Amino acid sequence: MLRSVPKIAMVTSEAVPFAKTGGLADVCGALPKALVALGAQVALFLPRYSTITQPLRRIGEFYVPYGPGYRATLEQAELDGYTAFFISQDELFNRPNLYGYSDDPYRFGFFARAFVSAISSSGFFPEVVHCHDWQAGLVPAILRHGFLVPPALSDLPVVFTIHNLQYQGLEDRRLLDWARLPQYLFHPEGLEFHGSASCLKAGVVYANQVTTVSPTYAQEIQRSELGYGLEGLLSKTALQGRLRGILNGLDYQEFNPATDQRLYQTYDAHTLEGKRANKRALLKDLGLPAEQDLPVIGMVTRLADQKGLDLFPPVLDQIMELPLRLVLLGTGEDKYHQLFTQVARRFPHKVSLHLKFDAQLAQRIYAAADLFLMPSRFE
Repeated sequence: MLRSVPKIAMVTSEAVPFAKTGGLADVCGALPKALVALGAQVALFLPRYSTITQPLRRIGEFYVPYGPGYRATLEQAELDGYTAFFISQDELFNRPNLYGYSDDPYRFGFFARAFVSAISSSGFFPEVVHCHDWQAGLVPAILRHGFLVPPALSDLPVVFTIHNLQYQGLEDRRLLDWARLPQYLFHPEGLEFHGSASCLKAGVVYANQVTTVSPTYAQEIQRSELGYGLEGLLSKTALQGRLRGILNGLDYQEFNPATDQRLYQTYDAHTLEGKRANKRALLKDLGLPAEQDLPVIGMVTRLADQKGLDLFPPVLDQIMELPLRLVLLGTGEDKYHQLFTQVARRFPHKVSLHLKFDAQLAQRIYAAADLFLMPSRFE
């Protein structure tokens, strides 16, 4: 048990069961439950996307000093011993997708500023703020240096976690004016990055502690191959004792085939016939020939270069010559949507493609697959 009962506010752009494009959502959905089990009080803060279908309770409206100034709405939901708060602003978040828009840095700069403004409306005053990836990277800079920030918030300890250094949330220096940050922060030791303002760099520079998703990744991002221009800063941060890697865990309740009701049939290490039953049922549902002796390869991934998908084209024909079934679930870059759409059309009896987020199908793929393919380049 924790020696005290800290109040932790987690700021993230996605978390299961509400919104997901990748592993960030899994971590931010599981970590609050783990912290609550250790005795912490946790509140999760997310944007209110139009894709969120769960019932939410409206708390009220508040003003956000960002850009021209916005009115936002705060809503909440209760789950597994913690509260999730949702910052609603239709102009910025009432869209079909979470990301992929030219104004994403502006949108999530608003989200960071809105979190600071929403604290008083939420009734949850944290003792620690935990920010995730570039979408929440401006939070520590705003808390430390932002105009119109209540003094009681300016000294809050902040942890910033890097899940993926490749995406940094770059915008021109107007971002500081929009977020009500002083322009004197725009310099190489601040949040300036090759002439742009970097939301991710702001998180690294102004947070008290910086973590990554594994000890290995903490080392990898200090090298030029995977540092994306920030390796010098991150090496300095490590020397200061502010950077450490903490291995991502797994939610053992969420990913337990013995109890997961989303599966065709539950099973455990002593009842492996249940796994074979899941395999047969999945192949039948997806319209693939259910030849039991052929291996089913599962892929549940974000379709992006980082995930190693650029390794596929040179060996695709060789893979498809093998006696197998391939089930792929995920979304991402358009070039990979096109690539795997063509593969599915060429090999309709071998490949089942699903370009979407589907939590139930993901669990069924995990449970049924004989092999899991994950050619990630790092992490």
